[in-house]
Amino acid sequence: MKKNKPDFFRQYGEKAREVLAAILDKYVEFGSTEFQIPEILKVAPLERYGTVPEIAALFGGPEKLRNAVSELQNMLYVA
Repeated sequence: MKKNKPDFFRQYGEKAREVLAAILDKYVEFGSTEFQIPEILKVAPLERYGTVPEIAALFGGPEKLRNAVSELQNMLYVA
């Protein structure tokens, strides 16, 4: 997916892209239940990026984080 939608990932900083990649990995491993924000941000490996507010700050705030995860989810269902 990252190869098919590079513009989506490029719009975020390096750490934010790592968070999205980790969320994507969780989805591959466990399915759509892993898209629950903020719960997913509190488990390995995502907790290594900081607290939920710190991770949200990587995206420009909580709303932008939710939008990024929602867009990621939508791209998965379209693919």
